[in-house]
Amino acid sequence: MDVKKEVPSYTICKKLKEIGIPQTGSGLYWKDDSDYIKAPTYEELRIYLPNYIDRVGYKYIYEDAKLNVYIEYEGVDDKGKEIAIKAKGRTYAEAAGKMLCKLDRYGLKFSNENNRRTEGA
Repeated sequence: MDVKKEVPSYTICKKLKEIGIPQTGSGLYWKDDSDYIKAPTYEELRIYLPNYIDRVGYKYIYEDAKLNVYIEYEGVDDKGKEIAIKAKGRTYAEAAGKMLCKLDRYGLKFSNENNRRTEGA
């Protein structure tokens, strides 16, 4: 198994830890000088990616001809303007990790209870 194809990079995993993705349980970990950082697989990360975000839109996942993976939320706001939040990765895990970090930057916090993102939750 090529670990780099199964989990996000160390840098993305460190950001995931900072935004509150749980660091417990079995699985893969990156080790830095003083700590272990959970290296979640796509299957572990996808539970935090909602299918729909209020006032943004639905989730789409697709690959391009070069096998890059995209996770995108798109919709139309109240004024008819298109909205899109997009993350690109070499793997599904990398794209999911980048999207979770991006959603956090936009103030869309994840909820383990109902798998929906809400503003500033």
